[in-house]
Amino acid sequence: MIVDPQQEKNKNYKAPWPIKTFDNIGDNYAEGPQIKVKCIDPRGIYYNFCRRREGDVFNLIPQYIPEADPNTMKPVMENGKPKMRLVTAEEQFSSATMERVDEDEPETITTAKDAILKVQNDLDGAKVPAKRK
Repeated sequence: MIVDPQQEKNKNYKAPWPIKTFDNIGDNYAEGPQIKVKCIDPRGIYYNFCRRREGDVFNLIPQYIPEADPNTMKPVMENGKPKMRLVTAEEQFSSATMERVDEDEPETITTAKDAILKVQNDLDGAKVPAKRK
């Protein structure tokens, strides 16, 4: 069961909008063109509940998200349900953290273990200054 952070403090609180999780994210996908991108941010980014590290290749997928009121940042409700709006793959693209790649490039993901091994290998390969006498 997914618990909203507010609900952890107050058991009587129920979020008025659907909480997006890995289990129900497929419900929000929409038809439309996808864009294949590569993460270029050295710190990495998060997309679809997954950390994308530098060099990872993945698809940006159009999605429906709850529309938010710009003043309160709470979802706009319509007939007791949140009003959904479409976010296209083009709107999700950020040139600061991603670059477009060819459609035939395979998707990749760097696991935490792979990232740690890469850093360790980089450190092992670095030259250590000689000790002074």
